[in-house]
Parts: sequence; structure tokens; C-alpha cells
Amino acid sequence: MIAGVCFVALLLLVWFKTDALIEYLELTRLTNLFYAGEYLKAKAEGLTLSYHEFLLEFHNCFITRLITCPICFSVWAGFFVGLYAGSLLSFPIYSTFGLLTYLVTSKLL
Repeated sequence: MIAGVCFVALLLLVWFKTDALIEYLELTRLTNLFYAGEYLKAKAEGLTLSYHEFLLEFHNCFITRLITCPICFSVWAGFFVGLYAGSLLSFPIYSTFGLLTYLVTSKLL
């Protein structure tokens, strides 16, 4: 259970506090995925928005709002961790405590 909570918190930290996705897409030359190339071009032209703000500003849709909301993202991450762990009844624990761990950890950073 602790590993699942930590995994959800790690996903949230990597997704919301780093540019890991953009860096890896740029490294593998897959910048045509997830509007990464468009974001990098806009950033080179002086855009000061983060990747999440860029998605919300220029590609606002349900999925974008879903992946840029920490609560929504933690619910779905907890759901998939619970599915993988074989216990969907425990996904609220993964989601709630994963989000709590993320919030505490991000305040300490």
C-alpha cells in the first residue's frame, strides 16, 4: 500500500514539478507528440508559461483540464495503481494519500 501511495506521489511530482516529459520528448525527437514542439517553439519566442499553462491556454479541452489538475490526476493515477495492484477498493487510499504526500513534498522543495 505504501509503495502505491509513493508511486502516485512520484507521478504527481514528476508531472507537475518538472519538465521531464518535454525533455524526454525532445531527447527522443518525438516533439510532435503532446504539442511539445509547439510549446518549445513558443518558449524560444519568449513565452513565459509553463507547459501546463500552455496546454490550458492554447489547447483547452476536457483531457487537458484533467491532466493539469492535481486532484484529477491523482484520482486517475490512484485508480490505475489500484487496478495494477488488484484492489480497486483501495484506489481512494492511493489517490488521497498520494495527493497528500505530493502536497507535503512539494512544499518542502
